[in-house]
Amino acid sequence: MSKCGTLSVKVRKEGEKDFWIEVWTPSLNGGLRQSLKISGEAAKIYNDTVFGGFNWSKDLTKVCFVGEAPEPASYKNPWDEQPKKAEEQSKADAPVKPIPKEYFQDEKFLYKEDFGEGMVGKRTPTIFVYDLVQNTISRVYGLAADLLPMYPIFDEQSKGIIFSAVNLQTKKLGLVYCLNRPTGLYYIKAPICDKD
Repeated sequence: MSKCGTLSVKVRKEGEKDFWIEVWTPSLNGGLRQSLKISGEAAKIYNDTVFGGFNWSKDLTKVCFVGEAPEPASYKNPWDEQPKKAEEQSKADAPVKPIPKEYFQDEKFLYKEDFGEGMVGKRTPTIFVYDLVQNTISRVYGLAADLLPMYPIFDEQSKGIIFSAVNLQTKKLGLVYCLNRPTGLYYIKAPICDKD
């Protein structure tokens, strides 16, 4: 509980596709202050003893946490409708864009390693920032692929993020019962929350 409010995640129930992040006011007559659907940006929220939970910034305008980014649906479905001739003509007049890499449809069924031992289904931990002023959620980019971030917190100026990270270069070995993994403390002075 903070002066700004209580943060909660409305987890999806069976059959639901979306889940939400919510901020509740702390007063006795308070209610829901604001909410945001985050299922498009984060596939899961890691709120456990390994990756940590939610942490408020010092100015109480942002929250950072560890979650999992959804996997891109980058495979091409061969049964999609072909573009119509009029659409092809308008595309021919448009400026040339780089052709995205296409994947076979069966690539979405390839095995993707998770952490196992009590953390089944957790594969790619990523730091997310929820901005209460703009009511947006954004993913922090620029982390090395072999770093698994844990326990992110904001610095004193509420701009940078401090976090610990485990460095697993080859396999996703267990983290729950094996605490002797190479771990370091990292600081991102200006988090990049955009792909560009």
